[in-house]
Amino acid sequence: MKIRFTKICFFLVIPSLAFSQLYNTSLENQSPVLASEKNQLSMDFQSFSFIRNNEYFNKIADGYTLFGNSISPTIRYQPSEHFAINTGIFLNKDFGNDKLTAVQPIFSIKVQRDSAQFVFGNIATNQHHRLIEPMLNIERLISHQQAYGMQYRIQNGHKTFFDFWIDWQKMVYKGDNAKETFLAGINLNKKVFEKNNFLLKIPFQATFKHRGGQIVIDTARLSTEMNFATGFEAFFKTKNSFFKEFIFQNYYLVFSDKSKTKPELSKGNAVYLN
Repeated sequence: MKIRFTKICFFLVIPSLAFSQLYNTSLENQSPVLASEKNQLSMDFQSFSFIRNNEYFNKIADGYTLFGNSISPTIRYQPSEHFAINTGIFLNKDFGNDKLTAVQPIFSIKVQRDSAQFVFGNIATNQHHRLIEPMLNIERLISHQQAYGMQYRIQNGHKTFFDFWIDWQKMVYKGDNAKETFLAGINLNKKVFEKNNFLLKIPFQATFKHRGGQIVIDTARLSTEMNFATGFEAFFKTKNSFFKEFIFQNYYLVFSDKSKTKPELSKGNAVYLN
């Protein structure tokens, strides 16, 4: 049996004004299915410490602070070269609160062939989707650390990144007042040109959030919110020891709300430049 310890410390202090997109791939916790780990039983312990201080001095929003720690001990068994089962528990503790704020089971089935991976159960969420922050708030890394559903990913170096997922957020039963809720998304980032120290990628991102259900009491107030983003990403590597690389990320975003009862803001667009 192999024991692995993973420690992720995340300290984030956000000022009232932000001027750039954070490149958050360093926060990802990759868990591939490796042929070399066939028939192995392993234990994994992850710890995530966070502090986020939101201070607002105008009418944007109320200020608040997120400060705490979460742990995820898991057991993983890989019966074959391409198949793995992972199970465990997720615990979250907000400092200043005597009780645990989250106790959730962890269970996932992974199937992997080369650079393609299918996950059913606990999916790789938040920063693993690699969406720009207007599409998915980075604060979900603290407030929504677990997601349940299914996911299909392809990761081939810097050539291709593809992620399609369904995050089933709210289950409903006949006669419930609550709405069935799920978030689906897709991210395709494809290299289209590379020469010397220059790299060009074309991204396409989309999210769909649906609230509804045919067996709930109120079937009239259904909503489907859609967000789209596309543009280009350019990377320039330099020979300078201080400025090693320049990255330009430029997106055009579109929002549309297809709810039956039209909200005040049902559509919009924006330009997001870095």
